[in-house]
Amino acid sequence: MDLNQLEAFLVSQTKRKDSDLTEEQSKIYIRFWKSHRQKIHDSLVAHTRWNNSLQAMKWRLDVNVHSRHEELHAPTAIVELQLTNKSSQAAESVQFEMDEGKLASLLQSLNDAENAIKSFQERNH
Repeated sequence: MDLNQLEAFLVSQTKRKDSDLTEEQSKIYIRFWKSHRQKIHDSLVAHTRWNNSLQAMKWRLDVNVHSRHEELHAPTAIVELQLTNKSSQAAESVQFEMDEGKLASLLQSLNDAENAIKSFQERNH
């Protein structure tokens, strides 16, 4: 719920004849929401997540050189994901390599996911 939605809801509640919510209480709720919204959001996310979560990502580019002929091979991206398990808070590291084609495919998939999220947000606002 964004701040405008909260304000509209609280105004409607204070104007109802059968409501016990006063204008002063409404202002207190709004101030509380403004100052604690991110903490509330983070807490809800932490309590409703059922999978591992990504804590950090590192990457580097490797280019193999054949030593005798100074022959360059195709570069590969080496990626390391640092994950945290929700239940145990144990850290886990996952490493993998990607060539240019796999990296392009991954980037396209991430772009598709980003577009789906944006589309969902636009429909719900």
